Amino acid sequence: MEIREVVESELRATKRRGTDSLMSGLIESGFLDEACSDGHDTGRGGLVNHTLWVSWLARRELKRILENRPELSVTEESVAMLCLMYGFTKSAASIPGLSEITLSADEKTALDNIRYRAVAKNAEPSSPDSETVAVLLHYILRESVRLAVEYADGIPFCGKAEDVVRPELLNDGITACFEPEDHRTWWNAAGDSYSDAGIDTESLIQMPVHRLFSLSLSPTGDGNVADLAVLTDDYGAKALLPLYSSRNGQILMRSDRACFDYRNCVFLISRFPHYRSSYIIAQRIDGKWGAFSIKRELSQDKVPAVRMTGVLHFDCRSFDEALNKLCRNSGRRTFQIRVTDPDFYYRFSVTDVVRH
Repeated sequence: MEIREVVESELRATKRRGTDSLMSGLIESGFLDEACSDGHDTGRGGLVNHTLWVSWLARRELKRILENRPELSVTEESVAMLCLMYGFTKSAASIPGLSEITLSADEKTALDNIRYRAVAKNAEPSSPDSETVAVLLHYILRESVRLAVEYADGIPFCGKAEDVVRPELLNDGITACFEPEDHRTWWNAAGDSYSDAGIDTESLIQMPVHRLFSLSLSPTGDGNVADLAVLTDDYGAKALLPLYSSRNGQILMRSDRACFDYRNCVFLISRFPHYRSSYIIAQRIDGKWGAFSIKRELSQDKVPAVRMTGVLHFDCRSFDEALNKLCRNSGRRTFQIRVTDPDFYYRFSVTDVVRH
């Protein structure tokens, strides 16, 4: 479905007078194609994309609240109208038909509390437990705006979230090769693969290990080529080997310089892998936790084909501490890294795969 059709459907769902005129005004003013946000969703049409994500997240939040408090008199139509007006009134452009839409007193109060910080500071604190409709609407809108920025910035609203399947335990015996000079482990190389990577084959030390499992960062990718392999030695120490190259039928995987220095790993796989990195929160043998981002390169000719980059030092005492620090670190642009929402990230650990 095209963005224009989505917006029109959203407007009609509010069941308000004047939505036809407003839709015409959105097209006439160029809002749907041109308007962008400040600091996030900065591309052409970014503001309407952001607005639709806010509306989707707000509906999700309302559903969650009503499951616990079905007696509340907050409707989906009211939440949708509030979110749309939040986005439409952020535009610097004058949108014909906008003034024909009438908001309830509660909707207007909630919108003012979001738009004007001075009012919001003096407003009753937003809470999902509030009995006041205006405050509850304020909470839903505020939380949805925050989540839309932290999770959906730059992700096309009409893009489909990809399903992520937990990999199956393989535990097959393989032979990997350790390169002493660069302190990396290589696997699956054959023939000219080593020379293509600039490796001195005479310095390699072969070692029998096991592959616990392989995983793909995107189910729509090449099903024959895994993006990451997790290996283990006889002592249970693990190594993470992202894909280095897959040229001419030769698949080559390479570890970081820690090699077999990991005890446990938790994988947070993006459901929008073309727009967001996935993450690995890992525990080393000494018990300390840190984190990597991992993302497939857009060009298949680049090496490494899958880039694994450290984003958190291994100085955390627990997984929860590492997760909290990861979320506080600077993420895409100036926004935080958020990885806990299951609609955007799928989470599993090495031990989950082993039990599975």
